[in-house]
Amino acid sequence: NPVQDFQIIDDRTIELRTPPGAAGAASVSVQNPNGRFVCNNCFTYFDELVVTGFTPREGPLAGGTEVTITGQGFTTDTQVLFGAYSSPAITVVSSTELKVVAPRGAAADLVDLVVYNKNGVSTQRRSYRYLPELRVTGLTPVTGPLAGATTVTLTGTGFTGATEVRFGATAGTALTVVSDTQLTVATPAATTAGAVDVVVTTPAGSWTRKGGFTYADETGAFAVFAVAPHVVRPGEVVTLT
Repeated sequence: NPVQDFQIIDDRTIELRTPPGAAGAASVSVQNPNGRFVCNNCFTYFDELVVTGFTPREGPLAGGTEVTITGQGFTTDTQVLFGAYSSPAITVVSSTELKVVAPRGAAADLVDLVVYNKNGVSTQRRSYRYLPELRVTGLTPVTGPLAGATTVTLTGTGFTGATEVRFGATAGTALTVVSDTQLTVATPAATTAGAVDVVVTTPAGSWTRKGGFTYADETGAFAVFAVAPHVVRPGEVVTLT
């Protein structure tokens, strides 16, 4: 392609603006009344680094989510930052696609996604969201009848998108995510009295509260199934069920 804009600085220097070209090596030729000179493959065109999209756009604070990034200009030296932290694993599928693993985040919040290499830098401002870690910190009541249908309130973090709460091997019913820090669920029926694990499942993973709920046989012999709270100051109330 001919150069449309150039300036002769002196007998040894020409300043010019490159014309459009295809990615890869290109030859440069200079011609004047004294002759023509060709420099074979001495200039390289590259695709400008551009990010056009990525998915998913959120993941757990612990990291480990595989994110697919699309665009152009991706090379083997490409690096990706989630906020201030580098991706621990980057796969260049092609010059238009990357697969990267999100690192652990510093806090549950939106962070910049930055892609850079020798071709440039692309920054997606506050575009990837780290979700709070799933954790159950409280559960009430901690006991209920074998017949089930006890409404249990769970508190903690990372409940957004919760899909299931299991009591032992059986899923509860009437699951309602009140907020990221609270949900309610009705216990299923059970056949045997005793403590069972409570497992909360969300798109980000699962959390198990060992022996978190106790089924009580109200027709059986006298028994204490639960004490709450477990730690108190002198004079505080303790509830036995």
